[in-house]
Amino acid sequence: MRKNIIISFILIIFTFCLPILDTHAANLTYLYSVATDYFEKPYNLTLQSNDFLYVIDKGTVLKRFDDKDIIDFKWKPSEELLNVLKSSNFINLTVDANNLYFTLEERQMVIADTQGQIINTIPLEDLSWIYSIAVDPNTNTIVIADNSKLYRLDKSGNILNKNKYAELWQPCGLAVNSYGLIYVADTNNQMIKIFDQDLELISSIGGENSEFHFKPYGIAIDHKDRIYITNLNTPEIYIFSASNILLDIFVPNKPEEFSTPTGITINGDFLYVADTKNNRVQKYKIDHKTLDLIENGEDPEQENNDETKDK
Repeated sequence: MRKNIIISFILIIFTFCLPILDTHAANLTYLYSVATDYFEKPYNLTLQSNDFLYVIDKGTVLKRFDDKDIIDFKWKPSEELLNVLKSSNFINLTVDANNLYFTLEERQMVIADTQGQIINTIPLEDLSWIYSIAVDPNTNTIVIADNSKLYRLDKSGNILNKNKYAELWQPCGLAVNSYGLIYVADTNNQMIKIFDQDLELISSIGGENSEFHFKPYGIAIDHKDRIYITNLNTPEIYIFSASNILLDIFVPNKPEEFSTPTGITINGDFLYVADTKNNRVQKYKIDHKTLDLIENGEDPEQENNDETKDK
């Protein structure tokens, strides 16, 4: 509890006392589109142990890609798993080192192994429509957001804690940082809500009276606890520091521009975005050095000029 109070205090101090930094447009470098011919409106995705990329797609339901972003034709999930997934209108997923965890909008969690075989199907009848899920590596538990509430479950599906006053509205994205803070993309409330490990609301980004007017969908957190958010209103990615300070609003150039960016996930220096209406997944390289400079209040262009002079 003391740790949560300290974290909350730090977030409040940073949010209200530090200035918003100038944004830059070169912190993500486009690399390529992943297997464009194999998608029909991809919308959620996740990475497992820096090796496999799993993509939920309206047409093909579930695809897996290897560490070179090549579709894994040898991977054959069971018909039982595919049929269960096809029965749902909306699916989200997360992973740990051993298993895949799917939430179905119709109040179920499905656990499968890495071979695509179902281990367990768990009814979650206490929940309403389920939208997002994440593994919390700090506690080895699962966090789920339904259409209004936030839950913590063990990996057998037992509810350990819940916040029935979270006041969520179609929260499509969810991520947990290294301190155990839970970030929820509260899509229809047009804000990011931040909860502590006890599922208590401690801060937020966006909302009705905020300078940030976005409709967040996907959310991912890098190894420095920076936050990356896709925006349904406009084709861009917001990047915030761990202290909720805006670092960048990234807008791709043509022909890489987004058409409804949704799911987002990070693997080290690389970021993947489900570019839904373009029927593709985009891959970018993150410029952590430039983001570090911006976060420290330094000018990246001046730093580059100084490096050029030294040469």
